[in-house]
Amino acid sequence: MIFVSDLDRTLIFSRRFLIPGNIILVEKAENREISYMTGQAINLLKEIMKAIVFIPVTTRIVQQFKRISLFQSDIVPEYAVTSNGGRILVKGEIDEEWDSCIMKRMKDVLHPSEIFQKFERIIDSCRVNSCRLCDDMFWTVIMEENYILEEELYNYINWASNNKWKILLSGRKLYILPEFINKWNAVEYINRKLGYKKIISAGDSLVDYELLKKSSLAFVPSHGEIRKYMEVNNIKEDHIRFTESTGIMAGEEILRSLCEYVKSEKK
Repeated sequence: MIFVSDLDRTLIFSRRFLIPGNIILVEKAENREISYMTGQAINLLKEIMKAIVFIPVTTRIVQQFKRISLFQSDIVPEYAVTSNGGRILVKGEIDEEWDSCIMKRMKDVLHPSEIFQKFERIIDSCRVNSCRLCDDMFWTVIMEENYILEEELYNYINWASNNKWKILLSGRKLYILPEFINKWNAVEYINRKLGYKKIISAGDSLVDYELLKKSSLAFVPSHGEIRKYMEVNNIKEDHIRFTESTGIMAGEEILRSLCEYVKSEKK
């Protein structure tokens, strides 16, 4: 059994989600405190790792993932998926076989610079705050608070799709990615080596949806956009379970529910 989980807003949370109680800092950048978990969530994750394989799966690039001190010291997973599936770490080092596969496929699609040149023409109308190329594979675009989905953006989405790129909007973040770069593909690659029959996942955003949909069992924090997306589109997935709590306590609830599930499966 494997547990693959998104990190931000699923297991780890920024200051805006904090509540009184036993809250542990798990990530710093220079002098800035960035992410937290409850002490109980950390203990539950340690218990889970004694019983099954845990693989963090994140859209963060490698350097951002390695800022999370928890996963460099107290809880050190053998595998981690970063860059939305574009990179795989094995014992902290880049999996060269997967990297070679991704780089080879990148040659079969438009170069990221070409994809962005087209996007630059509509930046002003889309109210973009910032843009960043991640690992020379995909773009992360931060929209302004009051952004509007103009017709130009929909036209761009269709053009990108025709060129084997996809656009995912998650809150204010807009991801421009090659179609083959996704979390599920990376997890499937790892599991071909490990050979487990059951994959359990957790995630909060539309970037995680394919991973959640294809898993045997999936947990989703109720504050995440997936719940609204499924309700609006009348999507029913019996294996996807939503938390009762929100915010940082949803992360703890996911881990507690998983602990109970693992124990029941081992009886």
